Amino acid sequence: CIQCGSVVSEEEPVAQTWNADSEAVLARALAADDELGVVDAAAVTSPTIAPHRPPPQPKPTTPTFYSICHESMALKVSASRAAELHQQRTAALIAARRSILVLDLDNTLVHATTEQELQAASTRIGAPLSFQPSAKVYTVRAAGTTFVLRDRPGLVDFLQTASKLFELHMYTNGTRSYAAAVAACIDPDSHFFQNRILTRDECVGLDKDLKRLLPLGDELAIVLDDRSDVWDDADNLIQVSPFRFFTVARSLNALPDDEEPDGKVLDNTEQRLFLVKDRERKAAADDELKVVGGLLESLHAEWFAELERRGSDALVPDYKSLLRRRRRRVFSGCTFVFSSLFPRGDDRRRAEVVRLTARYGGGGGGGGAPG
Repeated sequence: CIQCGSVVSEEEPVAQTWNADSEAVLARALAADDELGVVDAAAVTSPTIAPHRPPPQPKPTTPTFYSICHESMALKVSASRAAELHQQRTAALIAARRSILVLDLDNTLVHATTEQELQAASTRIGAPLSFQPSAKVYTVRAAGTTFVLRDRPGLVDFLQTASKLFELHMYTNGTRSYAAAVAACIDPDSHFFQNRILTRDECVGLDKDLKRLLPLGDELAIVLDDRSDVWDDADNLIQVSPFRFFTVARSLNALPDDEEPDGKVLDNTEQRLFLVKDRERKAAADDELKVVGGLLESLHAEWFAELERRGSDALVPDYKSLLRRRRRRVFSGCTFVFSSLFPRGDDRRRAEVVRLTARYGGGGGGGGAPG
């Protein structure tokens, strides 16, 4: 029994904690990974042993543990076991000719707003809002708020096609209750995502990092998101155009100042409704997922062709390298001169455009008198 004044070593356990829900979470994690046959229940460190650690920092020899479950950061395995599981999982995915596709939710797969915002928009317009019967509009409730969402055109076909080539993961800055409610609409049978849903409730901060999903390597992973800033322009990111359907209301997860209520002054209710319907028709014609789906199929074929070319004993290809090569071909051979393009002193916008042209293979980026 440890008492006041007792001296203990770093390796000696001083407390044992147990989460009543951890067995259920663990069961779901194991059930999902059992498809690939890579998880051994004996390797999981649950219940968690909390070793005594003297302040201020752990010593460099402190063992490292890695999360293995989307739903909880508490379920972890040792570094050696994590490496073993990573190798097994990679081999199983390759044997099935599948890769990993990480999908953002808001403005990528769906557009969502709140019922309150829609009511406010209806008041501004001066008439109740209605949507075309072909539009898949859902109403869900999460954390005391009612959300209205519309799935991006072609979403079901996209998920069906992508799931044959990729293991699908959802990674959203929304809460878990919100993500679960939306997933119940777009994946009611849990066929596409199963338990592979990561939310801000399981992460620290709003920046996204594939190390939370794939701590030992993301060579097989592609990310689809409408925002690059939260990924710090990761090389395996494919940035899609944001999907906007409820354009009269503020959307969730929009950039600051990115979506303000329409500032146009219209003469009457009929004109306002015409503008809403016109934007609705344009949103219904969105074909981004169809285009991106073709790109993903091409990348998948290129990755496995490269794998076969290298042989079984070589390192596996990396989607980051494939995407870097493709990006640099976009503006290859082009030189850009930004002369009198931006207002004086607007270095932020100038730097952003220069950065993007360089990222996509363009040269130059300067020249001309400012302003």
